[in-house]
Amino acid sequence: MNGTEYMNRINQITYVEIERLDPLQLVKLLHILLHAEARKRGILKTGIHVPLNIVVADGGEDGRWDAPLEPSDYIPNKFTVYQSKAEGIGIAQCGKEILKKRKDPTKDPIELKPKVREALEKGGCYCFFCKTNYVQDGIDKRVATVRESLKAAGRPNPEHDQIAFLDGNKIAAWVNQHAGAISFVIESCKLMRRDSFLSWSAWGKLRSDFKFPFESNAYLDNHIKTLQDDLAKPKAIARITANCRACIRGVCDVYVPKWRPLGKM
Repeated sequence: MNGTEYMNRINQITYVEIERLDPLQLVKLLHILLHAEARKRGILKTGIHVPLNIVVADGGEDGRWDAPLEPSDYIPNKFTVYQSKAEGIGIAQCGKEILKKRKDPTKDPIELKPKVREALEKGGCYCFFCKTNYVQDGIDKRVATVRESLKAAGRPNPEHDQIAFLDGNKIAAWVNQHAGAISFVIESCKLMRRDSFLSWSAWGKLRSDFKFPFESNAYLDNHIKTLQDDLAKPKAIARITANCRACIRGVCDVYVPKWRPLGKM
């Protein structure tokens, strides 16, 4: 096995790791993935919103993408609203997820949650982001139940409304396209190893020399700023060949803003 094959194997995420994420970690992962897609495409992030407060009513939305793009398996529409589900969701329950709760089911009308209605009325996609792994037949049945709820809520052509379902397998495949997302899952599942991808936060915790303040000067600040500007460009790559402490610490400060201490990212 060559070096590339080894690194690919040890840094591969599967649905097993995705299913270990808790509700907040799953929403954070969605945040990381959407921002990574924006960086890859060179798109401004103003159209991306992923609130990390999971204990308040969300109206059926845990994240959204609202920016021009070529649709993909993971962002099916230029306007996509995501609902994160950190537990298994039954076929019948999936249909109920898009509906407002009714105090009196015998009298209250069947209505869509506000964010579901917004997504579909704008010609967008409503996408379930569910950590549980399902076979395709199970996904199809859940989407079919959602369409039944759309019809019950008065949608004129529910068969044409765009509904997507990303399960644990599909989320894992998406994660494996972005090193930052891989690192987050590895750390969240406490699978860190020195030959795995690490975030700056985890890297800092492994290096005792990072506890001391970084001493800079005008010369270093100028070079750091130049590298930051260059690496912020889409598809930019930096190859670090030195292995001395000073060089590694300098690289760290290229990426980490001065207002965000290492280990608190």
